[in-house]
Amino acid sequence: MAEKLTLLDVKIMFTPKGAYDENTVYERLDFITSIDSTYLYINQTPSKGIDVLNTDYWMCLADGKPATLAAAYATAQADYAKDQGDILNNRLATFYGCEWQKGGLDAQPIRWIGDERYQTDHVIFNDFKVAKVKDGKVIGVLNQTNWFEMEDGTPSGIIIDGTDVTDDGCDIMLVNEKGFYVLNGGTDPNFERRIVSDAPFTFGSDRAIYIEPFGMTVDFAIVKGGVSRCIRDNTHSGTATTGNGGVSYLADGLGVPTTYISRFGAEGYARAKNVDTSLNAPYANTFQLDKNVWATLLFIKFQTKDLHNQDCVGPCISANDSAPNIWGDKTGIRVKNVDETYSHYNTNSSRFMSAVGGTSWNFYQLINNYRPLLKIFDCQLALSHAKQNNIPQNTLFEFDGFQYSYENIQGSKGIADGEMTAKVRKFVTVQFTGYDNVDKVDVVDKDVEYCFEQGVVHGKIAGWGNIWEWVSGLEGVIDGDSNSRYYFYQTDDVRKLTTDSDSTDKENGEVFAFQNSYDYLGSDTNTNGYVRQMFDNSLMGMTLGGSLHTAECGYRYSSTSADAGKLVRRGVYFGGNAHYSYCALRIADASNAPTATYANFGFGFRVTLP
Repeated sequence: MAEKLTLLDVKIMFTPKGAYDENTVYERLDFITSIDSTYLYINQTPSKGIDVLNTDYWMCLADGKPATLAAAYATAQADYAKDQGDILNNRLATFYGCEWQKGGLDAQPIRWIGDERYQTDHVIFNDFKVAKVKDGKVIGVLNQTNWFEMEDGTPSGIIIDGTDVTDDGCDIMLVNEKGFYVLNGGTDPNFERRIVSDAPFTFGSDRAIYIEPFGMTVDFAIVKGGVSRCIRDNTHSGTATTGNGGVSYLADGLGVPTTYISRFGAEGYARAKNVDTSLNAPYANTFQLDKNVWATLLFIKFQTKDLHNQDCVGPCISANDSAPNIWGDKTGIRVKNVDETYSHYNTNSSRFMSAVGGTSWNFYQLINNYRPLLKIFDCQLALSHAKQNNIPQNTLFEFDGFQYSYENIQGSKGIADGEMTAKVRKFVTVQFTGYDNVDKVDVVDKDVEYCFEQGVVHGKIAGWGNIWEWVSGLEGVIDGDSNSRYYFYQTDDVRKLTTDSDSTDKENGEVFAFQNSYDYLGSDTNTNGYVRQMFDNSLMGMTLGGSLHTAECGYRYSSTSADAGKLVRRGVYFGGNAHYSYCALRIADASNAPTATYANFGFGFRVTLP
């Protein structure tokens, strides 16, 4: 006989539960307060740790955010006036940046901070120069728009062919030899500030940190002689494989990045450049602080976080946007049909199969098996060729056996203005053999045309698309007893970088070495999603909803479980694969162990200058 339910068994009234607590289990019709608002739990399944902005679980009964934000903005206005007064009193020569609302849906800044003349003349950014670096020292500066020459007009010799040009032991890096101060977001609960200066400053309650003279790789790296190198070496094999159903247009792998490298491997190859290989100075693996500073400089330069917007740096090599209607203006693919018309696709689309009813392959799988690799300095040298030969933008030209074009970024200086900043397009044709599921025929060596777009800013690859990049100084720990909750740690001191390769799961109560020296960022649920707010002064996002073209223009992938009673270490890498629709500058993946190696991972390194 079925069990009878009475009204006593059914919850029909709201139950006050006080302030929200992530460790409390909430049931349907529980309501809580969260800073300035009230939320009702509406899901049938009890749970804990679910963010109040998740509308599948919570309903906002009373939203106090506008009033709180208005009050915060009024306070910020007063603080801003005081800070600006302090700036003038201190006579800071360069102090400028932008301010955003934290968690807001608009990627444009609320206002410009500092002297307005720096909206067009980004003096801190202009202090960065592309240079040759050897043994931790700058030994020569390149012509900033023509890398075939040094600053004095002598040949740079950066394309190593082993005969006419030999390896001089240098790396090509973007360096700042002066040092400067930066605020990479701040800790204000309502506003994110991105500000730089050449003198110490405080804004609101945040004091800027000093960035000592340093350099960072302008492209990905190879491994040569057991050390990391950022060079174009056409005698050295990187990593390139044949795509599915086709042939690799970089089959020999010469002059392309090295992949299949773990985080610990990347760190070891970078430290191998030092006299004392146990230290992270002068050379270290790509450092999270450098990437954060790079993001700050880009946000200020373009005054938006939506850098992948086509009117800005562009989607780069990614599937962010639908297939282009006009060939050659951004990353896309075209295939000629039997009726001589063209069909256009993005990298996530598919058309070909191994055979009728067989495996279907997306277009990104036809190019070097997931990796649309460009050679090291591919885009920069193409721009150098255009500068050297006075080739205007949006004009096809031949270089290194391929066709290229470039387009200036709206509102930004370009190569005609003495700055290597542009969107570069490379055109590649591969041949596919298999079954054409559109024309319904078997094909042999059928042409598939690709256009790869990559953004270059100040000579450096903009930072997303192409292949992933492991970073150091940012770690994740998964707690198996907290529903596999993530805990993030970060350091802004390159000398504190751990040199251990400890990947052993810990028992509860034990710690990894970095937990004793890194700063604790905070924790978040074990979920993936678009980011509406970052942890303070970090590129690591809190998954609070939104979409790529709103809010922080970022994404976080962190979906790995841990056994009960265990703590598991996870590394973080940035960049994004070409076929990711959420590929952006601040896409962070914390799902893999630092020991993991995959063909689509790349890496770079940095140097501390004397």
